[in-house]
Amino acid sequence: MKNIVVLLLIIVLCTQLFSCQKNSLPSTSDNFSKDFVNSFLDNYRLVDPQLAYVTASPWEIEIKGNNHEKLYYYLALIDNVDREQFISVTERKDYYMGAPSYRLFVYQTSAAPTPMKDWTIKSIRVLEVPSFIDSEDNVLLHSKNYRENILASSTVLHTYDNNNASDFFDMIKNAYSMAETAERLSSSITYADKTTEDHMLHFYSLLIEFNESDSIIWHSKLLKASDNIYFECTTYDANDIDRKSFSMAKIGEEYVEEIRGLIKTIS
Repeated sequence: MKNIVVLLLIIVLCTQLFSCQKNSLPSTSDNFSKDFVNSFLDNYRLVDPQLAYVTASPWEIEIKGNNHEKLYYYLALIDNVDREQFISVTERKDYYMGAPSYRLFVYQTSAAPTPMKDWTIKSIRVLEVPSFIDSEDNVLLHSKNYRENILASSTVLHTYDNNNASDFFDMIKNAYSMAETAERLSSSITYADKTTEDHMLHFYSLLIEFNESDSIIWHSKLLKASDNIYFECTTYDANDIDRKSFSMAKIGEEYVEEIRGLIKTIS
């Protein structure tokens, strides 16, 4: 028994050592000064987890967050986006056993717009997206070139654009403004998904682009509950530090059958 404990401790220490060596980043850079780092968590926060972007620079710095939760932040500039509004932030969370998890987000300041409220929609793609493994290598690929990697690994089922879908755009915007809070683990609400022939789990999502920016996009998974279809539109306020909220918006009845036709696996 003692030998097993010692072996486990060695494995954990080796995993942590390898992780530290692989993620050896400075604590400041030309783009992220010491003053910026010291005030980062006061000035920037995750508001909309569905926000994403087209491309960004490689990770520049590492910031140690909550030591109790073993959180680390990897920061990068989003190409052609004002740093005073949006930046790319990858969160790494370490665990006592096993590999760390990585989650890629767009953090924003209070001065930043809310794209789904303040901007106009340019196009909406309905995607079939493979399940995402939150490993370092996967997140690194997405963090540098999010849109291309999403599209390269997905199947575009349909594209709505300004030539054929102004009513659909209005419906999506109106649905977003009337989002419903929900229980994240409710048995009546599930992600729209299917298992493919290669036994991979695939989800369905909306990839939205805007007229006001060629660099910021919005990517939301589709959900189903009873006869309704929803898209996820969770937002966090400043007091929601545990990120327990979960919201979704209902696809208008006039488009439900159309979406069902695109996503044939929804019963």
